[in-house]
Amino acid sequence: MDSASPAVSPGEAAAIAFEGIYAQHAPLLRAIARRKFNVPDADVDALVHDVFATFLISAPRVRDLGPYLVGAICNAARKYWQKQKQHDSFFATLDETTACGEDLQQSVNRTLTLNAALSRIGDRCRNVLERYYLDREPTNSIAEAIGTTPGNVLYILHVCRKRARAIFGQLGGSSR
Repeated sequence: MDSASPAVSPGEAAAIAFEGIYAQHAPLLRAIARRKFNVPDADVDALVHDVFATFLISAPRVRDLGPYLVGAICNAARKYWQKQKQHDSFFATLDETTACGEDLQQSVNRTLTLNAALSRIGDRCRNVLERYYLDREPTNSIAEAIGTTPGNVLYILHVCRKRARAIFGQLGGSSR
């Protein structure tokens, strides 16, 4: 190697290799998500990026890259439609007799903003908040499940509520 050409670090080599893998396989994954699963164009790239993010984590255990990526995009697309179905079921359960016109719009906007805030809050916070508020699980049961004390669960709830209010406010919701 002559002194005029710079050496490529192992990290740079890995990045170059990953870019090549991405460039080779991303078009196929996009096509599968669009054509086989009818994922809207606006959401296809996010699914493909999620698949490659998962690949980066599990790359040492992947034996055959092509089938792994195809299976991963199929699973991601199925999960996407499951989430869409859950999201759409919210609208099916709205009691239209009590909410109409502007009230319905405000309710939907508030709920969508809250859902967006919860999607940004983090898995741990979302898990603890859902268990406590939705499932009505007692703090000692939550503490046992996540390996902490009931007092710490109360602190986690406090921090997570504060974080959720901040995100909700940033997204345009009214935070008391």
